Amino acid sequence: MLKHRRALATGKVEFPVTSASYQASSSRSKTYREKIEGRLQVAKVNGGAAAAEPRGNGRYTVEGRAGARYTVWALNAETFFCDCKAGTTSGTPCWHAAAAFLRIVADSAAAQVTA
Repeated sequence: MLKHRRALATGKVEFPVTSASYQASSSRSKTYREKIEGRLQVAKVNGGAAAAEPRGNGRYTVEGRAGARYTVWALNAETFFCDCKAGTTSGTPCWHAAAAFLRIVADSAAAQVTA
């Protein structure tokens, strides 16, 4: 629970940045958007949506490249928290959160196809 509180306090990650909000923002946001796109690419290389295992209640477990397991909390399809070092200190999204985002998108698409 302590890790969860720390992640909630410092590890907010938001996906996706809409083109309208991206265009209306400062040049600093362009760097942030590039970081988001980069994290999505890293997540794809490391297993994509399959790398995020759903645990219920908006929680996902993602195994890091060094074997550590991280918990990602998805508050909705755009706001994520991760208990990894990058997710709690950098202010930019980590690839674990990006993998959870990809999982949400994939599960949502699958649900629409079967409905």
